[in-house]
Amino acid sequence: MKDLIALKDIQLNYELFSKFLTEDLEISLDEITRARLNQNHSYLLKHVQSDRKIYGINTGFGKNVSSTVSGDLAGLQKNLALYLDCAQGEWLPERTSRLIFLVRIKQASFSGSAIRSESLSYLIDLFNAGISPIVPTLGSLGASGDLVTMAPMARLLFDEEVSCWHGGAVVSLANALKETKIKIPGADGRDCLALMNGLAAAATLAMTEILKINHLLNISLNSMGLCKLALGANQESESEILNSEPVRNFSGQKLIADSLRRLYVGAGSGRKAHLQDAYALRCIPQFMGPVIETSRLSSQWILQELSSMSDNPYIAIDDVINGGNFYGGYLAQASDLMATNMAKVAELLDRQTFHLVGGQYNLPENLIQQNPEASFHGLKGVHQLSNSLLMKIQPQATSYSLATRSSEMHNQDVVSNCMNGWLRVMQLRSDFETLLSCHLVLTAQAKDLAQVSVSALSELVASVRENVPFINKDQSLREPLKKLKDSLYQIKSEGPFSL
Repeated sequence: MKDLIALKDIQLNYELFSKFLTEDLEISLDEITRARLNQNHSYLLKHVQSDRKIYGINTGFGKNVSSTVSGDLAGLQKNLALYLDCAQGEWLPERTSRLIFLVRIKQASFSGSAIRSESLSYLIDLFNAGISPIVPTLGSLGASGDLVTMAPMARLLFDEEVSCWHGGAVVSLANALKETKIKIPGADGRDCLALMNGLAAAATLAMTEILKINHLLNISLNSMGLCKLALGANQESESEILNSEPVRNFSGQKLIADSLRRLYVGAGSGRKAHLQDAYALRCIPQFMGPVIETSRLSSQWILQELSSMSDNPYIAIDDVINGGNFYGGYLAQASDLMATNMAKVAELLDRQTFHLVGGQYNLPENLIQQNPEASFHGLKGVHQLSNSLLMKIQPQATSYSLATRSSEMHNQDVVSNCMNGWLRVMQLRSDFETLLSCHLVLTAQAKDLAQVSVSALSELVASVRENVPFINKDQSLREPLKKLKDSLYQIKSEGPFSL
């Protein structure tokens, strides 16, 4: 049975997103929220009746704001949704689209958007019936929010022919409504603009991505710890003295060092540590410290965006305030930070693979014992795959918040590019998953060859071994590596990146 949550009680936080990625819920429009919506809409009607010029109600849109519209105001809202419905690219997955729908419903319930309560009630009915808008990936500028990509959501208010998600398939709204008693309310007031003129799509995608990335970063840190143990690397570099005040004053560095020391408890190989290791083994706290601090900053920005109003204008009791809260600057910068973080961690993981296969740490080259009657190459190919992936990942970390263009007749002359930035992160994450899988295979093999006890990491090693066997001869690892990559989100990953 699905949880039923009053709209006023929905908190757009990590717990909700983590749960909703695998479970569903139902929403009720509580009377407190309904009363607030009705009151806010009454402000809008009062302003309209005073013959005041209100953007998006009796004016054109964007650069055409100077034109005055009179008469069919509902038709103006429909025209807005129709002319903007030109987005291209693949559709975001149904689960992500449902999350975007949930976020936009919640954000539209904030004071200031002046959406009609009957429109929001209808959208809630759609959500509860398992009907969600399609969200195409290409077309958002991240300036007037996600206008083009959110147009199909606005069309749900008035157009039975619009495509939507229902039961895992894309169908027409008319088809999805056949087995329900839900009636389309039509568009009026500023309902369509209120649904499109915001950052719900980009912010939701950002949150789903950062939850997955933090899971991967925890696994990465655990795999780095396993790497050091398998190589018999010197653990002094993670000592509390070196990584805490007054010697060092960085909270992220301390968190990483503390986490690694916990992984080392009860572990040991009896192998003699080097006096000083290469930087990829010695500087993990200094390398990963900025990663965790900027990841947390990005998470904070995304949470704040989710719980904020990004519509324009703001409809108040005695005023209509025009501004630019739809500009996704924080989301764009966060996408750059997370792309850089993944690229940097990928660099560190890849550098460590050289030490794992190089034969310098009393382990055989390519992590395979040689047979006098045959010559084996072991994990040389996996190492090369990691190298190739790094070369693909690093260029993807270039700044998307800087790669912007003026748009819409120079009305939107500066834009954030946040949606494209997070779509880039999504692709980069997929490549990062494969590179991380390479590192896991190499570290598990090194651990078994070195016969290291790793009590805190035994579950991680077991998860690798469920998909990739110990390698004692040359064999194809294409399918085992893919299985390991596909299982990454089932691996338990406690660590400092957990939110």
